[in-house]
Amino acid sequence: MDQTQVLRIQKVIYGLLHAPRAWLEKLGNVLKSHGWYQSRLEPCVWRLYDSNDVLVGLLGAHVDDMLCCGSGSLYEEKVRLLRSSFPFGSWQHAKSEQITFCGREISQKASGDIHVSQERYALGINEIQMSTHRKTQVDQPATPFETKQLRATLGALSWRATQTCPWICASVSILQGSQTQATVNDLLQASKLVRAQRIACEEVVCFSANITKPILIIPILMRVGVVVVMVVRRVVSLRFWLMRLFWMVLVVLFLLYLGKVESYRASLDRRLRPKSKWQVQLLIRMSL
Repeated sequence: MDQTQVLRIQKVIYGLLHAPRAWLEKLGNVLKSHGWYQSRLEPCVWRLYDSNDVLVGLLGAHVDDMLCCGSGSLYEEKVRLLRSSFPFGSWQHAKSEQITFCGREISQKASGDIHVSQERYALGINEIQMSTHRKTQVDQPATPFETKQLRATLGALSWRATQTCPWICASVSILQGSQTQATVNDLLQASKLVRAQRIACEEVVCFSANITKPILIIPILMRVGVVVVMVVRRVVSLRFWLMRLFWMVLVVLFLLYLGKVESYRASLDRRLRPKSKWQVQLLIRMSL
């Protein structure tokens, strides 16, 4: 083969843009043939039920990483069948060793508790490099290169915050809102967050096996935190207050107008409401 020859690809090759989708379709077809059911809410999650319609297995896929759990002979059989269908890669057991899935270290204790941490990922997030003199120019706008560094750092911090470090969600969200007009102070705050999350890199999120009625708490708190941050950001905006004041004035004027119209209608109704026959006759004559 030389540089003048052209090859036509017959199948999907690893590294192409449509390779992940083709792999997910291939995996889905195999799982369907094995008796797994795809979730309607989350297409990357698959469920396995026994003959009594009892859930015995779960499988989650992220590109070429898979995470499955379950119990019973049917589940063990389907896992062996899946491993024979894709005889490549390594299979790890979370009870015997720590596994890595999407940048998270996952392990399962003998009690059944599942621990999730991101120590390696947290230590791999780098601070934004700036000179000592540049750090003193806190009010200066960030350069395009510094803004690019800020976006990369906040993207890494956002994943860390939503997975195992929810206490930095609000700070990350505020900094993400300042990316378009970032200053040196924003860069310093982002680097400060990087150092803060490194201190707690060994902290784990524990999913206890003793919970009989689980309640989803962390995502709710994260959503509330994001809403609060958005409200605070809008409250401190002068443009928001001016628009708010403008609409409030319009509403008050409109209500006053409605009140005057209603008052005029009520007074007119009291004056024209007939109370006796002679008043009715008088009104008729007046109308004539």
